[in-house]
Amino acid sequence: ISLSPSLPEAHLLLGRISHRAGRLSEAIEAFRIAIWAQDTAEARLALAETLVENNQPDEARIEIARVLELEPDSELGADAKALLDRIK
Repeated sequence: ISLSPSLPEAHLLLGRISHRAGRLSEAIEAFRIAIWAQDTAEARLALAETLVENNQPDEARIEIARVLELEPDSELGADAKALLDRIK
């Protein structure tokens, strides 16, 4: 990651690893960097899930809305809708 700081896949993977380890703040930061490098529905959904776990539902709703703009009819869109239903 140090050699390629703008590689979105690396930051997405780091975010997932941090999330699974329970380091939510680190995961959120990694997901935001991944989105900065390349805005994808996958990264935004991962960020939204982590924000929900970190008791930040309002910020998660913003990310979910963006996922639904990017991928409304995909599996990611369905996952985003399910996450939104969970936090209502």
